[in-house]
Amino acid sequence: MCNFETDMDRKRLTDAILITGFALLHAGGAVLCRVLGVDDTLLLTALTMTLTIVLCAREQTSLTDTAVNIVLVNILGYGLGVALAALLGLFLSSEITIHALSTFIVTELIGWGILLLTRRLMGPSRDRPVRDNLVALVVVVSLIFGTRILVSGNTLFADTDLRELLRRFLSNSVVLLVMASLTLLIVEFSRKVSARMERWAVMSLTFLMLAALVVVSALLAGIGLPLEADMNLSGQEYAQLTVIATVIEAVLFSFIYLVMSSVSARRNAAVERESANQAHSQYQSLKQQVSPHFLFNSLNVLDSLVGDGDEEAVHRYISKLSGLYRYMLRNEKEALVRLRDELEYSRMYYDLLQVRFPDGLRLETDVREEDLQRYVVKYSVQMLLENAVKHNAVDGLLIRVTSDGERVCVRNNRIPRLTPPQSAGLGLKYIRNSYLDTSGKEITITQTDDDYAVSLPLL
Repeated sequence: MCNFETDMDRKRLTDAILITGFALLHAGGAVLCRVLGVDDTLLLTALTMTLTIVLCAREQTSLTDTAVNIVLVNILGYGLGVALAALLGLFLSSEITIHALSTFIVTELIGWGILLLTRRLMGPSRDRPVRDNLVALVVVVSLIFGTRILVSGNTLFADTDLRELLRRFLSNSVVLLVMASLTLLIVEFSRKVSARMERWAVMSLTFLMLAALVVVSALLAGIGLPLEADMNLSGQEYAQLTVIATVIEAVLFSFIYLVMSSVSARRNAAVERESANQAHSQYQSLKQQVSPHFLFNSLNVLDSLVGDGDEEAVHRYISKLSGLYRYMLRNEKEALVRLRDELEYSRMYYDLLQVRFPDGLRLETDVREEDLQRYVVKYSVQMLLENAVKHNAVDGLLIRVTSDGERVCVRNNRIPRLTPPQSAGLGLKYIRNSYLDTSGKEITITQTDDDYAVSLPLL
Protein backbone atom coordinates (compact mmCIF):
# COMPACT_ATOMS: atom_id res chain seq x y z
CA MET A 1 0.00 0.00 0.00
CA CYS A 2 2.80 2.37 0.92
CA ASN A 3 4.62 1.56 -2.33
CA PHE A 4 1.43 2.22 -4.31
CA GLU A 5 0.93 5.61 -2.64
CA THR A 6 4.58 6.47 -3.24
CA ASP A 7 4.27 5.63 -6.94
CA MET A 8 1.11 7.72 -7.21
CA ASP A 9 2.77 10.70 -5.50
CA ARG A 10 5.78 10.36 -7.78
CA LYS A 11 3.52 10.27 -10.84
CA ARG A 12 1.62 13.39 -9.70
CA LEU A 13 4.90 15.21 -9.12
CA THR A 14 6.17 14.21 -12.57
CA ASP A 15 2.90 15.40 -14.15
CA ALA A 16 3.16 18.74 -12.35
CA ILE A 17 6.79 19.25 -13.41
CA LEU A 18 6.00 18.28 -17.01
CA ILE A 19 2.96 20.55 -17.33
CA THR A 20 4.59 23.51 -15.58
CA GLY A 21 7.74 23.07 -17.66
CA PHE A 22 5.74 23.25 -20.89
CA ALA A 23 3.82 26.25 -19.53
CA LEU A 24 7.12 28.05 -18.92
CA LEU A 25 8.28 27.09 -22.43
CA HIS A 26 5.04 28.49 -23.87
CA ALA A 27 5.40 31.74 -21.95
CA GLY A 28 9.11 32.07 -22.78
CA GLY A 29 8.50 31.35 -26.46
CA ALA A 30 5.66 33.87 -26.57
CA VAL A 31 7.85 36.59 -25.02
CA LEU A 32 10.82 35.81 -27.31
CA CYS A 33 8.65 35.92 -30.45
CA ARG A 34 7.12 39.24 -29.38
CA VAL A 35 10.57 40.72 -28.73
CA LEU A 36 11.84 39.52 -32.13
CA GLY A 37 8.65 40.62 -33.87
CA VAL A 38 7.86 37.09 -35.05
CA ASP A 39 4.41 35.45 -35.14
CA ASP A 40 4.32 32.88 -32.33
CA THR A 41 1.27 30.93 -33.60
CA LEU A 42 3.13 27.99 -35.10
CA LEU A 43 5.62 27.72 -32.22
CA LEU A 44 2.86 27.66 -29.58
CA THR A 45 0.83 25.17 -31.64
CA ALA A 46 3.84 22.85 -31.91
CA LEU A 47 4.51 23.06 -28.16
CA THR A 48 0.84 22.44 -27.34
CA MET A 49 0.67 19.37 -29.58
CA THR A 50 3.92 18.05 -28.11
CA LEU A 51 2.54 18.42 -24.58
CA THR A 52 -0.66 16.67 -25.62
CA ILE A 53 1.19 13.76 -27.23
CA VAL A 54 3.52 13.32 -24.24
CA LEU A 55 0.66 13.29 -21.72
CA CYS A 56 -1.44 10.93 -23.85
CA ALA A 57 1.53 8.60 -24.27
CA ARG A 58 2.04 8.57 -20.50
CA GLU A 59 -1.64 7.67 -20.00
CA GLN A 60 -1.45 5.06 -22.83
CA THR A 61 -4.43 6.49 -24.71
CA SER A 62 -5.29 5.38 -28.22
CA LEU A 63 -4.42 7.21 -31.42
CA THR A 64 -7.99 8.43 -31.87
CA ASP A 65 -8.17 9.71 -28.29
CA THR A 66 -4.87 11.54 -28.80
CA ALA A 67 -6.11 13.15 -32.02
CA VAL A 68 -9.31 14.25 -30.25
CA ASN A 69 -7.25 15.82 -27.48
CA ILE A 70 -5.05 17.64 -30.00
CA VAL A 71 -8.09 19.06 -31.77
CA LEU A 72 -9.77 20.18 -28.56
CA VAL A 73 -6.72 21.81 -26.98
CA ASN A 74 -5.85 23.72 -30.16
CA ILE A 75 -9.35 25.08 -30.76
CA LEU A 76 -10.55 25.55 -27.19
CA GLY A 77 -7.10 26.65 -26.03
CA TYR A 78 -7.02 29.39 -28.65
CA GLY A 79 -10.43 30.69 -27.63
CA LEU A 80 -9.56 30.50 -23.93
CA GLY A 81 -6.28 32.34 -24.57
CA VAL A 82 -8.01 35.19 -26.38
CA ALA A 83 -10.63 35.53 -23.63
CA LEU A 84 -8.05 35.40 -20.84
CA ALA A 85 -5.81 37.95 -22.57
CA ALA A 86 -8.79 40.31 -22.86
CA LEU A 87 -9.54 39.83 -19.15
CA LEU A 88 -5.93 40.45 -18.10
CA GLY A 89 -5.92 43.55 -20.31
CA LEU A 90 -8.35 45.14 -17.86
CA PHE A 91 -5.70 45.03 -15.13
CA LEU A 92 -2.34 45.07 -16.98
CA SER A 93 -0.97 47.46 -19.58
CA SER A 94 2.08 45.57 -20.92
CA GLU A 95 1.13 43.45 -23.96
CA ILE A 96 4.14 41.18 -23.48
CA THR A 97 3.20 40.52 -19.85
CA ILE A 98 -0.44 39.89 -20.77
CA HIS A 99 0.51 37.49 -23.56
CA ALA A 100 3.08 35.60 -21.47
CA LEU A 101 0.80 35.30 -18.44
CA SER A 102 -2.26 34.23 -20.44
CA THR A 103 -0.17 31.68 -22.36
CA PHE A 104 1.24 30.23 -19.12
CA ILE A 105 -2.19 29.93 -17.45
CA VAL A 106 -3.86 28.43 -20.53
CA THR A 107 -1.09 25.83 -20.90
CA GLU A 108 -1.49 24.82 -17.25
CA LEU A 109 -5.25 24.46 -17.75
CA ILE A 110 -4.72 22.49 -20.95
CA GLY A 111 -2.26 20.08 -19.31
CA TRP A 112 -4.43 19.27 -16.31
CA GLY A 113 -7.51 19.18 -18.53
CA ILE A 114 -5.89 16.53 -20.73
CA LEU A 115 -5.12 14.39 -17.69
CA LEU A 116 -8.70 14.77 -16.47
CA LEU A 117 -10.12 13.76 -19.86
CA THR A 118 -7.82 10.80 -20.40
CA ARG A 119 -8.25 9.40 -16.88
CA ARG A 120 -11.95 10.04 -16.29
CA LEU A 121 -13.47 9.69 -19.77
CA MET A 122 -10.98 7.80 -21.93
CA GLY A 123 -8.70 5.66 -19.82
CA PRO A 124 -5.94 3.35 -21.08
CA SER A 125 -6.50 1.99 -24.57
CA ARG A 126 -7.21 -1.70 -25.13
CA ASP A 127 -5.68 -1.24 -28.57
CA ARG A 128 -2.10 -0.27 -29.20
CA PRO A 129 -1.31 3.00 -27.35
CA VAL A 130 -0.25 6.05 -29.29
CA ARG A 131 3.46 5.55 -28.64
CA ASP A 132 3.24 2.23 -30.56
CA ASN A 133 1.66 3.84 -33.62
CA LEU A 134 4.01 6.69 -34.47
CA VAL A 135 3.46 6.63 -38.24
CA ALA A 136 -0.28 7.17 -37.94
CA LEU A 137 0.36 9.81 -35.29
CA VAL A 138 2.65 11.76 -37.62
CA VAL A 139 -0.11 11.78 -40.25
CA VAL A 140 -2.70 13.04 -37.77
CA VAL A 141 -0.41 15.74 -36.38
CA SER A 142 0.56 16.85 -39.90
CA LEU A 143 -3.11 17.25 -40.89
CA ILE A 144 -3.95 19.23 -37.76
CA PHE A 145 -0.78 21.31 -38.00
CA GLY A 146 -1.49 22.04 -41.66
CA THR A 147 -5.01 23.18 -40.82
CA ARG A 148 -3.58 25.45 -38.11
CA ILE A 149 -1.16 27.00 -40.62
CA LEU A 150 -4.02 27.56 -43.06
CA VAL A 151 -6.17 29.25 -40.45
CA SER A 152 -3.30 31.44 -39.26
CA GLY A 153 -2.49 32.61 -42.79
CA ASN A 154 -3.28 36.20 -43.66
CA THR A 155 -4.17 35.88 -47.35
CA LEU A 156 -7.40 33.90 -47.12
CA PHE A 157 -8.96 36.03 -44.41
CA ALA A 158 -7.44 39.37 -45.39
CA ASP A 159 -9.87 42.28 -45.05
CA THR A 160 -12.57 39.87 -43.82
CA ASP A 161 -14.85 40.25 -40.82
CA LEU A 162 -14.44 36.83 -39.20
CA ARG A 163 -17.23 37.52 -36.72
CA GLU A 164 -19.68 38.19 -39.54
CA LEU A 165 -18.65 34.99 -41.33
CA LEU A 166 -19.00 33.00 -38.12
CA ARG A 167 -22.41 34.57 -37.42
CA ARG A 168 -23.48 33.74 -40.96
CA PHE A 169 -22.59 30.08 -40.49
CA LEU A 170 -23.94 29.68 -36.97
CA SER A 171 -27.23 31.39 -37.82
CA ASN A 172 -28.13 28.50 -40.13
CA SER A 173 -29.55 26.22 -37.45
CA VAL A 174 -30.63 23.56 -39.95
CA VAL A 175 -27.07 23.10 -41.24
CA LEU A 176 -25.73 22.89 -37.69
CA LEU A 177 -28.36 20.30 -36.75
CA VAL A 178 -27.57 18.23 -39.84
CA MET A 179 -23.83 18.45 -39.10
CA ALA A 180 -24.34 17.29 -35.52
CA SER A 181 -26.66 14.45 -36.53
CA LEU A 182 -24.46 13.16 -39.33
CA THR A 183 -21.35 13.49 -37.17
CA LEU A 184 -23.05 11.33 -34.55
CA LEU A 185 -23.77 8.69 -37.22
CA ILE A 186 -20.20 8.88 -38.56
CA VAL A 187 -18.71 8.41 -35.10
CA GLU A 188 -21.01 5.49 -34.38
CA PHE A 189 -20.24 3.94 -37.78
CA SER A 190 -16.48 4.27 -37.34
CA ARG A 191 -16.66 2.73 -33.85
CA LYS A 192 -18.65 -0.25 -35.13
CA VAL A 193 -16.48 -1.02 -38.16
CA SER A 194 -13.20 -0.53 -36.28
CA ALA A 195 -13.35 -4.14 -35.12
CA ARG A 196 -13.74 -5.48 -38.69
CA MET A 197 -11.51 -3.15 -40.72
CA GLU A 198 -7.88 -2.09 -40.66
CA ARG A 199 -7.16 1.08 -38.70
CA TRP A 200 -5.93 2.99 -41.73
CA ALA A 201 -9.09 2.06 -43.65
CA VAL A 202 -11.35 3.23 -40.83
CA MET A 203 -9.44 6.50 -40.51
CA SER A 204 -9.48 7.11 -44.27
CA LEU A 205 -13.18 6.37 -44.57
CA THR A 206 -14.01 8.56 -41.57
CA PHE A 207 -11.88 11.39 -42.94
CA LEU A 208 -13.59 11.21 -46.35
CA MET A 209 -17.07 11.27 -44.80
CA LEU A 210 -16.18 14.22 -42.57
CA ALA A 211 -14.57 16.08 -45.47
CA ALA A 212 -17.70 15.60 -47.58
CA LEU A 213 -19.85 16.81 -44.70
CA VAL A 214 -17.69 19.93 -44.28
CA VAL A 215 -17.74 20.77 -47.99
CA VAL A 216 -21.51 20.40 -48.31
CA SER A 217 -22.21 22.23 -45.04
CA ALA A 218 -20.06 25.19 -46.07
CA LEU A 219 -21.90 25.36 -49.40
CA LEU A 220 -25.35 25.21 -47.79
CA ALA A 221 -24.42 27.83 -45.20
CA GLY A 222 -22.93 30.05 -47.89
CA ILE A 223 -26.02 30.14 -50.10
CA GLY A 224 -28.39 30.14 -47.12
CA LEU A 225 -30.17 26.84 -47.84
CA PRO A 226 -32.59 25.55 -46.77
CA LEU A 227 -33.82 28.71 -45.02
CA GLU A 228 -33.24 31.02 -47.98
CA ALA A 229 -31.38 31.06 -51.29
CA ASP A 230 -28.58 33.50 -52.09
CA MET A 231 -26.52 32.25 -55.01
CA ASN A 232 -24.06 35.18 -54.86
CA LEU A 233 -21.31 33.17 -53.17
CA SER A 234 -17.75 33.97 -54.24
CA GLY A 235 -14.95 31.44 -54.27
CA GLN A 236 -13.09 33.22 -51.47
CA GLU A 237 -16.21 33.29 -49.27
CA TYR A 238 -16.75 29.60 -49.89
CA ALA A 239 -13.13 28.82 -48.95
CA GLN A 240 -13.47 30.89 -45.79
CA LEU A 241 -16.71 29.14 -44.82
CA THR A 242 -15.06 25.78 -45.50
CA VAL A 243 -12.30 26.60 -43.01
CA ILE A 244 -14.91 27.67 -40.45
CA ALA A 245 -16.95 24.52 -41.11
CA THR A 246 -13.79 22.44 -40.62
CA VAL A 247 -13.15 24.00 -37.21
CA ILE A 248 -16.79 23.56 -36.14
CA GLU A 249 -16.83 19.97 -37.38
CA ALA A 250 -13.61 19.22 -35.51
CA VAL A 251 -15.18 20.44 -32.28
CA LEU A 252 -18.42 18.51 -32.95
CA PHE A 253 -16.57 15.30 -33.78
CA SER A 254 -14.31 15.58 -30.74
CA PHE A 255 -17.17 16.34 -28.35
CA ILE A 256 -19.42 13.57 -29.69
CA TYR A 257 -16.55 11.09 -29.68
CA LEU A 258 -15.74 11.93 -26.06
CA VAL A 259 -19.35 11.56 -24.96
CA MET A 260 -19.84 8.26 -26.79
CA SER A 261 -16.51 6.90 -25.52
CA SER A 262 -17.46 7.83 -21.98
CA VAL A 263 -20.90 6.22 -22.28
CA SER A 264 -19.40 3.12 -23.86
CA ALA A 265 -16.74 2.85 -21.16
CA ARG A 266 -19.34 3.18 -18.39
CA ARG A 267 -21.58 0.62 -20.10
CA ASN A 268 -18.70 -1.83 -20.44
CA ALA A 269 -17.74 -1.29 -16.81
CA ALA A 270 -21.35 -1.95 -15.75
CA VAL A 271 -21.44 -5.14 -17.84
CA GLU A 272 -18.16 -6.30 -16.34
CA ARG A 273 -19.42 -5.54 -12.83
CA GLU A 274 -22.64 -7.42 -13.51
CA SER A 275 -20.71 -10.38 -14.90
CA ALA A 276 -18.45 -10.34 -11.85
CA ASN A 277 -21.44 -10.22 -9.52
CA GLN A 278 -23.17 -13.01 -11.41
CA ALA A 279 -20.00 -15.07 -11.10
CA HIS A 280 -19.92 -14.24 -7.39
CA SER A 281 -23.59 -15.21 -7.11
CA GLN A 282 -22.91 -18.54 -8.79
CA TYR A 283 -19.94 -19.02 -6.49
CA GLN A 284 -22.12 -18.27 -3.47
CA SER A 285 -24.71 -20.73 -4.75
CA LEU A 286 -22.11 -23.43 -5.32
CA LYS A 287 -20.55 -22.65 -1.95
CA GLN A 288 -23.92 -23.11 -0.27
CA GLN A 289 -24.51 -26.36 -2.11
CA VAL A 290 -21.21 -27.88 -1.04
CA SER A 291 -20.64 -26.00 2.24
CA PRO A 292 -19.13 -28.50 4.70
CA HIS A 293 -20.84 -26.80 7.64
CA PHE A 294 -24.24 -26.85 5.96
CA LEU A 295 -23.90 -30.48 4.92
CA PHE A 296 -22.46 -31.49 8.28
CA ASN A 297 -25.29 -29.86 10.23
CA SER A 298 -27.95 -31.18 7.84
CA LEU A 299 -26.62 -34.76 8.01
CA ASN A 300 -26.32 -34.58 11.78
CA VAL A 301 -29.93 -33.45 12.11
CA LEU A 302 -31.03 -36.12 9.65
CA ASP A 303 -29.10 -38.77 11.59
CA SER A 304 -30.77 -37.63 14.81
CA LEU A 305 -34.22 -37.85 13.23
CA VAL A 306 -33.51 -41.33 11.92
CA GLY A 307 -32.29 -42.36 15.37
CA ASP A 308 -35.55 -41.13 16.90
CA GLY A 309 -37.47 -43.31 14.46
CA ASP A 310 -39.75 -40.47 13.37
CA GLU A 311 -40.24 -41.43 9.70
CA GLU A 312 -42.62 -38.55 8.98
CA ALA A 313 -40.12 -36.00 10.35
CA VAL A 314 -37.34 -37.62 8.29
CA HIS A 315 -39.48 -37.42 5.17
CA ARG A 316 -40.31 -33.73 5.78
CA TYR A 317 -36.68 -32.87 6.44
CA ILE A 318 -35.44 -34.60 3.27
CA SER A 319 -38.22 -32.92 1.28
CA LYS A 320 -37.20 -29.45 2.57
CA LEU A 321 -33.53 -30.17 1.92
CA SER A 322 -34.18 -31.34 -1.64
CA GLY A 323 -36.42 -28.30 -2.15
CA LEU A 324 -33.52 -26.00 -1.28
CA TYR A 325 -31.26 -27.62 -3.85
CA ARG A 326 -34.03 -27.67 -6.44
CA TYR A 327 -34.48 -23.92 -6.01
CA MET A 328 -30.73 -23.34 -6.36
CA LEU A 329 -30.55 -25.38 -9.56
CA ARG A 330 -33.72 -23.88 -11.06
CA ASN A 331 -32.56 -20.29 -10.54
CA GLU A 332 -28.85 -20.89 -11.07
CA LYS A 333 -28.57 -18.38 -13.95
CA GLU A 334 -31.12 -15.83 -12.72
CA ALA A 335 -30.09 -12.59 -11.02
CA LEU A 336 -33.65 -11.70 -9.92
CA VAL A 337 -36.47 -13.92 -8.65
CA ARG A 338 -40.06 -13.28 -7.64
CA LEU A 339 -40.54 -12.43 -3.99
CA ARG A 340 -42.99 -15.35 -3.70
CA ASP A 341 -40.27 -17.82 -4.75
CA GLU A 342 -37.63 -16.20 -2.55
CA LEU A 343 -39.95 -16.38 0.48
CA GLU A 344 -40.72 -20.02 -0.26
CA TYR A 345 -37.01 -20.77 -0.44
CA SER A 346 -36.39 -18.80 2.77
CA ARG A 347 -39.22 -20.66 4.52
CA MET A 348 -37.65 -24.01 3.62
CA TYR A 349 -34.32 -22.76 4.93
CA TYR A 350 -36.04 -21.62 8.13
CA ASP A 351 -37.74 -25.00 8.54
CA LEU A 352 -34.34 -26.70 8.46
CA LEU A 353 -33.05 -24.24 11.05
CA GLN A 354 -36.07 -24.84 13.25
CA VAL A 355 -35.26 -28.53 13.45
CA ARG A 356 -31.93 -27.53 15.03
CA PHE A 357 -33.46 -24.73 17.13
CA PRO A 358 -37.03 -25.86 17.81
CA ASP A 359 -37.82 -23.40 20.60
CA GLY A 360 -35.50 -20.40 20.25
CA LEU A 361 -36.19 -19.22 16.69
CA ARG A 362 -39.32 -17.67 15.15
CA LEU A 363 -40.06 -16.32 11.66
CA GLU A 364 -43.06 -14.07 10.99
CA THR A 365 -44.11 -12.75 7.57
CA ASP A 366 -46.47 -9.91 6.78
CA VAL A 367 -46.12 -9.43 3.03
CA ARG A 368 -48.80 -7.89 0.84
CA GLU A 369 -50.29 -10.26 -1.73
CA GLU A 370 -49.63 -7.87 -4.61
CA ASP A 371 -45.94 -7.61 -3.63
CA LEU A 372 -45.39 -11.34 -4.07
CA GLN A 373 -45.20 -10.87 -7.86
CA ARG A 374 -42.45 -8.25 -7.56
CA TYR A 375 -38.77 -9.17 -7.92
CA VAL A 376 -35.84 -9.23 -5.50
CA VAL A 377 -32.20 -10.24 -5.81
CA LYS A 378 -31.81 -14.01 -5.63
CA TYR A 379 -30.90 -15.34 -2.15
CA SER A 380 -31.29 -11.86 -0.62
CA VAL A 381 -33.98 -12.70 1.96
CA GLN A 382 -32.44 -16.10 2.76
CA MET A 383 -29.02 -14.51 3.31
CA LEU A 384 -30.54 -12.01 5.75
CA LEU A 385 -32.12 -14.89 7.68
CA GLU A 386 -28.76 -16.62 7.72
CA ASN A 387 -27.03 -13.44 8.94
CA ALA A 388 -29.55 -13.02 11.74
CA VAL A 389 -28.87 -16.55 13.01
CA LYS A 390 -25.13 -16.17 12.51
CA HIS A 391 -24.72 -12.91 14.44
CA ASN A 392 -27.20 -13.49 17.28
CA ALA A 393 -27.90 -15.96 20.02
CA VAL A 394 -30.85 -18.03 18.79
CA ASP A 395 -32.68 -18.24 22.11
CA GLY A 396 -35.59 -15.79 21.69
CA LEU A 397 -34.59 -14.64 18.20
CA LEU A 398 -37.51 -13.23 16.19
CA ILE A 399 -37.17 -12.48 12.46
CA ARG A 400 -39.95 -10.54 10.74
CA VAL A 401 -40.35 -10.09 6.97
CA THR A 402 -42.71 -7.28 5.90
CA SER A 403 -43.45 -5.28 2.75
CA ASP A 404 -45.04 -1.90 1.98
CA GLY A 405 -45.34 -1.91 -1.82
CA GLU A 406 -41.93 -0.35 -2.38
CA ARG A 407 -39.61 -2.43 -0.24
CA VAL A 408 -39.40 -5.70 1.65
CA CYS A 409 -37.85 -5.42 5.10
CA VAL A 410 -36.13 -8.18 7.08
CA ARG A 411 -35.90 -7.22 10.75
CA ASN A 412 -34.63 -9.10 13.80
CA ASN A 413 -34.13 -8.34 17.45
CA ARG A 414 -30.51 -8.23 18.58
CA ILE A 415 -29.29 -10.85 21.04
CA PRO A 416 -25.47 -10.58 21.05
CA ARG A 417 -23.63 -13.87 21.14
CA LEU A 418 -21.05 -14.51 23.84
CA THR A 419 -18.47 -15.16 21.13
CA PRO A 420 -19.00 -12.81 18.15
CA PRO A 421 -18.59 -14.66 14.83
CA GLN A 422 -15.94 -13.77 12.31
CA SER A 423 -17.51 -12.14 9.26
CA ALA A 424 -16.23 -10.40 6.13
CA GLY A 425 -19.63 -8.98 5.22
CA LEU A 426 -19.65 -10.73 1.84
CA GLY A 427 -23.37 -11.50 1.98
CA LEU A 428 -24.46 -7.88 2.41
CA LYS A 429 -21.86 -6.76 -0.14
CA TYR A 430 -23.26 -9.21 -2.69
CA ILE A 431 -26.85 -8.01 -2.08
CA ARG A 432 -25.89 -4.32 -2.26
CA ASN A 433 -23.81 -4.67 -5.44
CA SER A 434 -26.45 -6.85 -7.12
CA TYR A 435 -29.14 -4.23 -6.52
CA LEU A 436 -26.91 -1.45 -7.80
CA ASP A 437 -26.04 -3.37 -10.95
CA THR A 438 -29.55 -4.59 -11.77
CA SER A 439 -31.58 -1.51 -10.81
CA GLY A 440 -29.29 1.26 -9.60
CA LYS A 441 -31.13 1.18 -6.26
CA GLU A 442 -29.61 1.02 -2.79
CA ILE A 443 -30.50 -1.25 0.07
CA THR A 444 -31.08 0.42 3.45
CA ILE A 445 -29.61 -0.79 6.74
CA THR A 446 -30.87 0.51 10.09
CA GLN A 447 -29.45 -0.58 13.40
CA THR A 448 -30.24 0.22 17.03
CA ASP A 449 -29.29 -1.38 20.32
CA ASP A 450 -32.39 -3.58 20.11
CA ASP A 451 -33.08 -4.12 16.38
CA TYR A 452 -31.32 -4.72 13.10
CA ALA A 453 -33.16 -4.26 9.79
CA VAL A 454 -32.31 -4.43 6.10
CA SER A 455 -34.73 -2.95 3.58
CA LEU A 456 -34.60 -4.33 0.00
CA PRO A 457 -36.17 -2.51 -2.98
CA LEU A 458 -38.98 -4.36 -4.75
CA LEU A 459 -38.30 -4.44 -8.51
